[in-house]
Amino acid sequence: MDRLRQLLKDNRGFKVVTVISVSLLLIGAMVFSFSLASADEHQDELGEVEAPEWKEGYSWTYKMREPVWEDMTWISEIEREVVNTNSRFSIDVVDSDRGDSFDTYQIDERWVVDEEGEDRDHIQTENHFTKDKLSRTFTNPVDGWASFYYPPIIELNFDPTLSVGDYWIEDEGWFFETPDVETEDELEPIREIVEYAGEVEGQETKAVEVGGTRREFETLMINFTIFARDLDPDEEHAELRREEIYYAPEVKNVIHREMYQTMRVPDDYDGPGDEDQVKESWVGNETLIDYSLEADGDGPQESESMLGVWVVLAIVGVGVASIVVYKKTKSSF
Repeated sequence: MDRLRQLLKDNRGFKVVTVISVSLLLIGAMVFSFSLASADEHQDELGEVEAPEWKEGYSWTYKMREPVWEDMTWISEIEREVVNTNSRFSIDVVDSDRGDSFDTYQIDERWVVDEEGEDRDHIQTENHFTKDKLSRTFTNPVDGWASFYYPPIIELNFDPTLSVGDYWIEDEGWFFETPDVETEDELEPIREIVEYAGEVEGQETKAVEVGGTRREFETLMINFTIFARDLDPDEEHAELRREEIYYAPEVKNVIHREMYQTMRVPDDYDGPGDEDQVKESWVGNETLIDYSLEADGDGPQESESMLGVWVVLAIVGVGVASIVVYKKTKSSF
């Protein structure tokens, strides 16, 4: 206590006490703020979510699991990257009154590795998504047939926003396949959409492994169901597909998708609502494992994890400054 009284009497001693006190206050405030931010990070209500704006260079990598046969699941990694934000996809498939065009993002898709961790043949696929609702309009694999829905299937109905309780249903649409996207012949649909429906059932905190770190994201969970039947009279099956879709505004994309399907249904099946006559089977899922929202031409972006780094650096800086001031003051006594 005598030493403290002496320091307080001395002007230089007062500087030491002041610096140390301020340092402790700053450290306490930063730690409290950081803890509070971490605690509330995943508790905010998403409210009305607008369609994201994708930029060239944005990319998302997913791990896809697909059942092959009993007790065996094929695991792959798929990378999707935005390569063009000013694409326009035109459709003229049946007759003049069914033609249309859409402003789209072009997304290139690449299958990275298989379940053994070995490089695959890097399957390349060109995809187009509408800007207003992120609806897939066109899929064109390098080694395969191009396909598309018309009108585009709406899985995420940003109209103009997406929020809990939203519900939409459509009972018109067609599915097309073609081996030649350059053909001038009008295409005929191979499948008719009987009905599809989507509902935002709730907000959920979804945990996924991103970049090797378990992270939680606030998501809107959409239950999406589509029922279609083949137009070929020789085909005797219809398709019923249901998906549970978790959209995370923070990631600007879907972070998880569970997929279920019934390929054959009874003749008297009336649609998605007649669940007693439908046997659902799991056909796979895909989960986000990495992503980058750094656009081409942008500098490095700070991630949320950098907040902790800056807090630590600030604490270290304040501590070093306190020690330097203290030593200078002590040496002058």
